[in-house]
Amino acid sequence: MNVFIKGLNGCWMRKTDIQRYRDFFLKNGHSIVDNPAQSDIVILWTCAFRQDYKDNSLSQIDHYQKECHAEVVVAGCLPDIDSSSLQHFSGKILSWRDDETVISQIFPGSNELRDIQRNVSENKLCDDVAEYRKQYPDRPASFADQFTKLHISEGCRFECTYCSERLAFPQYRSFSVNSLVEACRKSIEVTDHKKIMLLGDSIGDYGHDIGSSLPELIQRLIMLDPEVSVALHGLNPAHFIKYYDDFTRLLLKGHIRHISLPIQSASNRILRLMNRSYMHEEIERIFNLFHDIGFSQFETHVIIGFPGESEEDFEKTSDFVLRHRPTYVLASGFMEASGAPAAQLPDKVDAHTKRRRSKILEERLHADGIICNTDDSELSAARFHALNHVD
Repeated sequence: MNVFIKGLNGCWMRKTDIQRYRDFFLKNGHSIVDNPAQSDIVILWTCAFRQDYKDNSLSQIDHYQKECHAEVVVAGCLPDIDSSSLQHFSGKILSWRDDETVISQIFPGSNELRDIQRNVSENKLCDDVAEYRKQYPDRPASFADQFTKLHISEGCRFECTYCSERLAFPQYRSFSVNSLVEACRKSIEVTDHKKIMLLGDSIGDYGHDIGSSLPELIQRLIMLDPEVSVALHGLNPAHFIKYYDDFTRLLLKGHIRHISLPIQSASNRILRLMNRSYMHEEIERIFNLFHDIGFSQFETHVIIGFPGESEEDFEKTSDFVLRHRPTYVLASGFMEASGAPAAQLPDKVDAHTKRRRSKILEERLHADGIICNTDDSELSAARFHALNHVD
């Protein structure tokens, strides 16, 4: 049987899940094809973490059902986040939360998905992503591609009110310390590259289920080679506070090269509505530390127009990022997500106000030499266009 698999998501972490699906079919005697017209089965790993990605997934499901003679199977996040949107879908559904059981029911074989090893590491793509994009303008590349990527966990234990992904996440799972260290050792042995980006849906929770912790994992990686340094992707500020002394020590020793620390807002009122596990005073402490020790390689993510966000709330966030000068700011306009508690909050911010505030923040940051990416930026448009591309 020929199988075509397409990811409709933009997150790095799901690439390892799609890789496991590919290996599952190969080990059970099937073939993976790049052209859906040559396939017997089309598997779409959907995304529905916010409305535009959900709409894109539904559009592509409709396209492949109409244009392909193959059987279409819907996998990924959409079935668990918003099953009602698939009520008219006539194909099979592969729920991510139960995929290790369901995939064998749909595609029985001698090899189980639970026995398929996850490829937790990916070698760096380039040394300089800007130069790579110039040389290969048609190839996707991001900041993370300058690092060896190490996928350390899946799932998230937080309950942020805007997040629908937790409806789809399986139970939090830390990948074993030994497997991660061994994958990193092999990568260093082959590439001699010692800059490692740690990836996961919630990397700061690493180890809670296996008697370890994120600082302990980092220390084990450093033991491979004293020149190893890590980049922390999407570290919740609450976890930085939890391990404040450990991270301070690692920063001072040069073992942390880069930190992505999404604050989402600098207004305590909005942070409470978001159910974030920290307050303004705590993120001030973190970012002041960066300045005090001369650490400049940090970036952040903010949400503009969360329900109830006033002009004063917006200005607090704008002031925070301008004062602390991250190298990069991702400013996303709030979009309702099916099943997320924030969708039920009152005092919605209208689309015009969200765009206006995003534009104001973008202009302020650019004027101060800070890179800002918004929903309307060329980079966001290019990435979303790639997801909308149909084969």
